[in-house]
Amino acid sequence: MTRCRFCFTILFLPVCLFGATPRLRTFNAFADFSRARLQGITVLAEGSFTLGARPRLLLDTGDPYIWSVAGDRKGNLYLGSGNDGRIYRISPAGDSTLFFDAPELEVYALIMGPDDRLYAATSPHGKVYQIDADGKARVFFAPKENYIWALAWDRERRLLVATGDKACIYRVAADGRAEAIAALTQAHVRCLAVDGNGVIYAGSSGSGCVYRLAPDRPPFLLFDTQLEEVNSLALWPDGALLAAACGGAGAGSVPTTPAVPMRTAAAGESASQTAPEKTLETMNLTIERAFPPSIESSLFVIDAAGYGKNIWNQPGEQVQVLANDGVDSPLVGTGPRGNLYRVQRNGETSLLFSANTGHISALAGVPGRPLIVATSNPGWCYSLETAGAGAGGSYESETIDAGMISTWGALSWKGRPNAGTVQFYTRSGNASNPENSWSPWSPLQKDGEVLRISSPAARFLQFRCDLAAGGAEKPVVEEIAVSYLQINRPPEITAVLVFPPNDYYSPGESATDKQESAGLVYPAALGKSEKKKGWRTVQWLFEDANLDGLSFSLFYQREGDAHWYALAQDLQSNIHSWDSSQMEDGLYRVKVQASERPTVPEPLALTAEKNSDAFVIDNTPPQISFSPGASGRQILCRIQDSGNPIDSIEYCLNAQGWKKMYPQDGICDSRQESIVVMIPESFTGSVQLGVKAGDAAGNFQVAHTKVQVGR
Repeated sequence: MTRCRFCFTILFLPVCLFGATPRLRTFNAFADFSRARLQGITVLAEGSFTLGARPRLLLDTGDPYIWSVAGDRKGNLYLGSGNDGRIYRISPAGDSTLFFDAPELEVYALIMGPDDRLYAATSPHGKVYQIDADGKARVFFAPKENYIWALAWDRERRLLVATGDKACIYRVAADGRAEAIAALTQAHVRCLAVDGNGVIYAGSSGSGCVYRLAPDRPPFLLFDTQLEEVNSLALWPDGALLAAACGGAGAGSVPTTPAVPMRTAAAGESASQTAPEKTLETMNLTIERAFPPSIESSLFVIDAAGYGKNIWNQPGEQVQVLANDGVDSPLVGTGPRGNLYRVQRNGETSLLFSANTGHISALAGVPGRPLIVATSNPGWCYSLETAGAGAGGSYESETIDAGMISTWGALSWKGRPNAGTVQFYTRSGNASNPENSWSPWSPLQKDGEVLRISSPAARFLQFRCDLAAGGAEKPVVEEIAVSYLQINRPPEITAVLVFPPNDYYSPGESATDKQESAGLVYPAALGKSEKKKGWRTVQWLFEDANLDGLSFSLFYQREGDAHWYALAQDLQSNIHSWDSSQMEDGLYRVKVQASERPTVPEPLALTAEKNSDAFVIDNTPPQISFSPGASGRQILCRIQDSGNPIDSIEYCLNAQGWKKMYPQDGICDSRQESIVVMIPESFTGSVQLGVKAGDAAGNFQVAHTKVQVGR
């Protein structure tokens, strides 16, 4: 079959009142495609999606948790639940019944025995029940510990039982006789796995460690995860161990109140990896408390020497269950979105299924059935049906946020239809979560070779891709690109600040948007400051909803004038300094004008402007005059400035040094001040008096007079 490759070109029609910088949201990696709602879709590790297994709901238990799953040779499925300690049976025909109701609250582990009887571990006050095909149960083993977390078979088909509050592993013979083969220093043994050589692996809680128990040898600490607990184990086909760990280091033991959401159990794997019974047993299970997103979850590959490497790279997801279904790469079930992954040794993952809510808490293979997936919150059970010819699936993207109301342009995609069909639909709205206020799903409109989005202008958009197989080879989508154009909003000058006289600031470093080729997108910080006589600095703050690059022009106007004079043009900074000594004294305002011209074509570019408050340009020093005082030794000095308050006054006699002096009213705070200089008795004859006065603009004046005084 010839493989076609589709790629539609994105075209834009100029629309008046709209910005001219189109934007593109592209999906072409696993991280892009995995944030979606999937129905019969698998997201592949290389960054594409195709048809996958289709979930079929087998049972809504009505219970909040399904802790464990097992199946028998006849195809019957058994579900262990909480918080009422029930076991449900689902027949191959799909009929469900309450198979066993335990006195305890939780059924944390189930496993089928070689005698075709079901073994169920309950908690608290843990017991292991042996239940025949008719649902008749007897207590097979009752340890002293409060919790039973996991069950597994050893190489001789003896039952292994993992417990807590005291972390022990028991081995129970067919007649019910039990012996403790390991007592660990941790609080709980949370999970078990047994390889084909009879080596037992155990994961602990309190401190998240992995122990190895070789036949006839004491427990050996193989690997310390440095986290709170190891909650699930699985074996790679080559014998390497996969361990899921979570929680903070040294966070403490599992809570002992079973009536609340809590860390729970894991059932073990078969002793023989090649025995026919392998597909009859629970593969693995674990469910976590509702951890906050900050709680760490890790997935370690551990070799025989105890070297472990964390390969988990899905932030925000807690690993709940590990399982080996006979394929080279194990299965990983997570929460809180109910995702099922297949993980490679290098950490690459494929997303096989998403329940879109809750936690995947158990996985099992049962003869004659597809893979069984159980969830908690809510307690549902699915089978994953294999997609065949004619099968379909639907991919619903995450919400695309354009940042503001936008027109939606074209959708392009790359991939291989492979004789199947690939259909796209979109919907838009102004609420972040799709709801009734959104537009309905609409098909794309074909315009030649372009697929145009017909959904109305809005801030948010979703696309849906419906796939249908037309033969043995499934359609594959490798890349999707959505174009949009924000409705252009004018820029806004939010503040204009003129600094005091003589404050000079060099232009600061601009925090520009790297995607823009010109203009200023974000205000720059103030640069280095210094004092420069006669210089003024103006700074303005601005914003543009579209993040268009802006340029600025400055104008000034003297009070009473009608004309604005250009001060600076096409600045790409929001700070400007100039030498104000070139300007006539007076009261001024500065106008800042912003324009989108650097990034938006002239017909569509919008502008904004804002005036500063009035400020004084004063380049003239104070005027000083003298007159006789009340006595021959008194001189009255008057100081006056046309623009700014007097802020300093000094005098000297016969050049013997400047002395600071306060005006007659005691404070320099006005444009006119007076001082009275008293000539001391020690001075006789002709005395030279000097007065120096400065204003707030930094202008200084010095004046002198001579006074004739007697003895």
